[in-house]
Amino acid sequence: MNSIEDRIRAATRAEASGLREVRPLRLSRETSPQRAARPRWRRWQGWLAPIAAAAAVIAVAVALTIVKDGQDAPAVPAVGHTSAPGVVPEYYATLYTPPTALPPCAIGSVNCDSGPPTMILVGNTLTGARLATITPPRGTTFYGLTGAADDRTFVVDSYSTVVATSGNCFARTFYLLQIAPGTATPYRLTELPIPHLTCVSAMALSGSGSELAVAHSTPNGKLVSLQIYSVASGQLLHSWSTDDLDAFAQGANVSFDQNTGLSWMDDDSELAFPTIGRTLTPVFSIDTSLRVIDVAAGGTDLMKDSRAIWSSADPSVDLEPPHCPAYGTVLATADGQTVVCAAVSAPVTLRIGAPTAKTVPWRRAWLEYSTAAPNTAPRALYASTVVASPKRGFAAGELWVSESGNTVIGYLSTGAASKPSFYGVITSRGLRPLPIPRGLTASGPNAIAW
Repeated sequence: MNSIEDRIRAATRAEASGLREVRPLRLSRETSPQRAARPRWRRWQGWLAPIAAAAAVIAVAVALTIVKDGQDAPAVPAVGHTSAPGVVPEYYATLYTPPTALPPCAIGSVNCDSGPPTMILVGNTLTGARLATITPPRGTTFYGLTGAADDRTFVVDSYSTVVATSGNCFARTFYLLQIAPGTATPYRLTELPIPHLTCVSAMALSGSGSELAVAHSTPNGKLVSLQIYSVASGQLLHSWSTDDLDAFAQGANVSFDQNTGLSWMDDDSELAFPTIGRTLTPVFSIDTSLRVIDVAAGGTDLMKDSRAIWSSADPSVDLEPPHCPAYGTVLATADGQTVVCAAVSAPVTLRIGAPTAKTVPWRRAWLEYSTAAPNTAPRALYASTVVASPKRGFAAGELWVSESGNTVIGYLSTGAASKPSFYGVITSRGLRPLPIPRGLTASGPNAIAW
């Protein structure tokens, strides 16, 4: 770094320190021996031209004001000029339909030519700048996407809009999306030699970007498979299956491919996947579990060859204390030590026992469980309460989590809205908004990847 850049950064820090009610934009890095040996984190890719970078940082710091309590996002108390732990990836890719376009093709339509295709938008997480808008190949529409750890590599898939086969289980074509910010060719989209899989419920690109894990089922839904393919050659590297349909129950939504239904762990040597269990006595409950499979250990039975690392019972008759919701998403950190989820709760006695109550306290929280002590109560990474109508309803979720779990990118939705009204970076110090356009994704909040 030259002396001019040093002076620009110093001036930027001085300017930011004078702002009130604005949380610092910069997030510090964490270092580890594993990080030095292999790039597990999505990395900052350097500064742009010094003057442009300083202007962008100051502009974003001014723009990202704190959202007050009682609105769609919780209030964040003012803090001193200190850096938050963790680092967020610089770029994201998301499914995208232009606001002026007609609604996307209905799932199950025989011919989708009447609707516009779903595109992919690549944007800067912190500034909101758009890097590229990518149109799918003619006669197709994008369906899902997942990202590697370098913040430059994604895998996306598409299906044909001309002929819909096997009901909702469209055959998918997989593509490698590589972005190169600041170059004459900002992105490259290359079809991969991976088979055209159907009934896909979840997929995850490994941290190194070399392997793609795909969870899918047979069209009749009687067999669930987890397969790992080489991104370079399309070769099937590992395959497990089960007739236990509780596997991947959380991600089994064929309207889009969940990129939070699978988590790579331990330098891409293990995969975590969710299962759902139900008990009737003494109280009916739904048990959300996370299982891990060693990708090099061999075997073909998904349940027998995997082990449970975490479980959270969800009594359906009570929403207190907060817990991971049934059929919600959970993410395992890359180091395998933490499980993260988002929870929304309100006192049942007020919501059900007192129907005349005009308002109730809704608690929105991002929870962390330790896999070393999976039966202990979770720690709230961040929580807030908003008073609202008992019928209003809220939704919250986690979309990306740092390697140690101390930083999360999440979203909030309110009322009947199915799309996020708020995106933010969550740490123990609070929640900071991100300039990701509201209602951006075409298929839901999980159709965005870092």
